[in-house]
Amino acid sequence: MERLKEIKAKGAETATAGDISIGLSVFTDFINSNSEAQNLIEGKEMIGYFCLDDAANYVITIKDGKCQYAQKDINDPSFSVYAPLTSITKILIGDLDVSMGFITGEIEVAGDFPAMVDFFEVMELALTELGLVERGRKLLLDTETMRKFYNLYMEGAQDIDPADIPLVFDIFCTFGNLNMEAQEILDEEDALIQMNVPDVGSFVIKVKDNKVSWSNEKIDDAELEFELSLQTAADLLLSGDAATAFLEGRIEAEGNIAQALVMNDLIQVFLEMLPFTSDEEDN
Repeated sequence: MERLKEIKAKGAETATAGDISIGLSVFTDFINSNSEAQNLIEGKEMIGYFCLDDAANYVITIKDGKCQYAQKDINDPSFSVYAPLTSITKILIGDLDVSMGFITGEIEVAGDFPAMVDFFEVMELALTELGLVERGRKLLLDTETMRKFYNLYMEGAQDIDPADIPLVFDIFCTFGNLNMEAQEILDEEDALIQMNVPDVGSFVIKVKDNKVSWSNEKIDDAELEFELSLQTAADLLLSGDAATAFLEGRIEAEGNIAQALVMNDLIQVFLEMLPFTSDEEDN
């Protein structure tokens, strides 16, 4: 534990390959002895594979209420995390949230997304209880938020609740502002888009200085304004298929349609980044 605190103080770049074993040992001991962690893993089985670009690979197994790790390769884990040594270290000391890691492109993840969220929920608890992060800290995308977004995506646009729209917009804007590929799309682009959803409300999407933001308001100077149903709005954000919606007449638009194309490109890259959407396409 003292080594993790030392790395936390000096920075993840000071970690060595051997420190990964130290970190995993601390976390497995915590999971096996902490009652709250035991409640979180009760009845769950999962195998996490941590594939490091520049160090040995590790497997973490949770089964029958026990957590253990080993330095080895595996062919069929529940989920995989691909990252350089420094990024894995950041996760272990609480300097990088996993969901933020794959949104920004610092790490890649694959496999059973709910299992991965379950595992990192236990990690969030451990980081707090071990004193590596401040108690009550607010994450942009904590495991509860990612689990809710995953469920929203899997349930589909037809079942969306209007109260879920802010969640989707928040995650989408976070992605647009932090992901390198998204930033390339937004480079030198300006947009002011009004989206009106009858019986729900009006929403503004703004792109300026490589930043995307949203608000729930009605404005008079939008450069592109369109009206669509709640289900169509959700379908656009969860599938990225704006062209079909336009062709089928489910969207009424007026103004600079080029701005819609920029947003559609951004949504496509956003969906490609999410591990569970790529799995669905493969199936």
